[in-house]
Amino acid sequence: MLRLYPLSLERSALLAQCAGEERRGLACVDVAYEEEKMRVEEECRIGRSRVKERLLEGLEERRKKAREEKEGEGTSGGTCYPIHLLDNMLNDIHRCIAGLSIPPTHHPQTP
Repeated sequence: MLRLYPLSLERSALLAQCAGEERRGLACVDVAYEEEKMRVEEECRIGRSRVKERLLEGLEERRKKAREEKEGEGTSGGTCYPIHLLDNMLNDIHRCIAGLSIPPTHHPQTP
């Protein structure tokens, strides 16, 4: 029985070391997961911001073009939306981005 005591101590020490390495490994995995999660969330925020900016820039360009056509009496062929529809579209986009509900709108038939 005494001959097995040193082997038993060595085995206990190895088990304790393995358990410590396992805890350390799990902690490293948790840290890596949190870092990756933060990186992905930041990329998502940046992407949403870029999409929002592009949408708003496009609407502003359409608005500007519509105003120019309105001031020039629509000499470019009338292919753009009327200014009141552009205003409604821009307001809908702002509501959508802000997370507000968009009320149903009636869009008149254009000739």
